[in-house]
Amino acid sequence: MKQRLEGEPRRLLMWAGLAAVLAAAVFGVGGRLTAPGATAPGAEGLNAQINDLNGKLQSWQRRADEIARQQSDAASQSQRLAGLKTDLDKQAAALKTRQDTVAAQQAELDRQTAALKSQQAALAAQQAAAANVAAPKPAALISQCDALAAYQFDPDRPRNSGWVAWAKDVSNPDARTVCEAALQTVGDDATLKRRLMLELGRAIAASGSGDPVAKWNEAGALGSSEAYNSLGDYYKARKNMEQAWSNYKQAAKLDNPSALNTVATALLFPDFTPNLAAGDPKSGVQYLDRALKADYYRAYYIAGLWYWDSNRPLATKSLSTSWCVKHDNDGPANADNFYFKKTGQHLSCQ
Repeated sequence: MKQRLEGEPRRLLMWAGLAAVLAAAVFGVGGRLTAPGATAPGAEGLNAQINDLNGKLQSWQRRADEIARQQSDAASQSQRLAGLKTDLDKQAAALKTRQDTVAAQQAELDRQTAALKSQQAALAAQQAAAANVAAPKPAALISQCDALAAYQFDPDRPRNSGWVAWAKDVSNPDARTVCEAALQTVGDDATLKRRLMLELGRAIAASGSGDPVAKWNEAGALGSSEAYNSLGDYYKARKNMEQAWSNYKQAAKLDNPSALNTVATALLFPDFTPNLAAGDPKSGVQYLDRALKADYYRAYYIAGLWYWDSNRPLATKSLSTSWCVKHDNDGPANADNFYFKKTGQHLSCQ
């Protein structure tokens, strides 16, 4: 179209030139006819030439009008094309803006995705660390159970493990949960199993929720002397002296140090524990000797009391060991108070 529009002026110029030539020719002929001495052509021939020229002029005029119309149409089309180009430029600019926005949004999404992956990795690491803390190795669980609920004088307790003096002092609320978990790791180790059952029973007793007897019976059936001793304490506290004595005797039979001292005390000083056992000094001395050989701390105080009247040097030595070596200060019933009542002096630990 552009090429056509560019060619139209050229054709118009060409036809205008031809029209000018023809006009010159016509006026030239007219001039010759009117010039003095000119010879006039025939009227018919002249009319024919004039008509022919008029026809050509009319044709040229129509062609000129068509060219003008086409130029007007071309101008209108050019304006429409210019408007379309403007619209296309606007749409292209809007599209570019949208593309830039989408690119920025994609970049932000990529950044957030990377941040999320980083957070997920960190969370996975934290979960793994928490799992290691929440699920310690069997040895760690067993050690924790010992530290929270073991009895110092349980023959099954390793000498380097932790312990708690009395069942009532097992105060950590996690003791029961830890010992239950530790018990699941022992496999076929009967000695370890009975030790942890004993400790779980102590944790249950301290919690005030549940019955420790079943666990202590299981531990006793596996040979735990301290389980029987704990049952003796349990029944004694509930005034069931028959059951208490039976379990103390069974624990002493298995050389439990605490039970040996309890049985010896009951037989030597029946007034100390009314209704537990009848006095039997001979058997009592035998149990006391076994308790001393087991190095049970309280046995030295009992020996000091028993031998005070019959063997003062042995009694004094036993009282000094209780007070100065074993540091047995179980309330007012201790070696120093007894010695002071008898002599008016305190025991010397130099």
